[in-house]
Amino acid sequence: VYDVYGSTETKELAWQCPQANGYHINEDEAIIEIVDEEGRLLPPGRPGHIVVTDLRNRAMPLIRYRNYDQGILLKDTCPCNIQFALMKPLNGRASEFIRLPDGRQLSPFLFTTAIEKTAGLLQYQIVQERIDALRVKTVFKDGLFPHGHTTIKSILTKLTENTMTIEVEACDQITIEENGKFKVVQN
Repeated sequence: VYDVYGSTETKELAWQCPQANGYHINEDEAIIEIVDEEGRLLPPGRPGHIVVTDLRNRAMPLIRYRNYDQGILLKDTCPCNIQFALMKPLNGRASEFIRLPDGRQLSPFLFTTAIEKTAGLLQYQIVQERIDALRVKTVFKDGLFPHGHTTIKSILTKLTENTMTIEVEACDQITIEENGKFKVVQN
């Protein structure tokens, strides 16, 4: 196995064999569908949103669970002769990408790895409410936030090539979503 695709909610869903022609879907443990924005099934070869039905979890069944990842079902069969259908995850979670004013999409990992080592930073959340602006909510150790805010603003200004307004906000805490999850990047 060269790589595995999965999620916290569903664990391993597909894996890459040495041929690396896509990811073999664990069809005996999950059903993976690709759908459009309205939830309509897309045929193989058309990219869309990944929807998963987990056939293993008897305690909390997940049926047509949209995990906000994007992917594509592949038409091809793999030369390794494993008969499981093939898929390919694409670009990570759609909702997490930062969109620049010129239309480019940047991976959230560019942003998180760039700022997470800022001295004194305990917690943060990057929020994109407009195409031309980012707001970064931060929780710092006492007394370290002014320098940290300057550092974060500088880093994100460079990453966005000075095309966005960057606002860094001090918070006592950052609340979790209603579903109990915490999104580090939100747009």
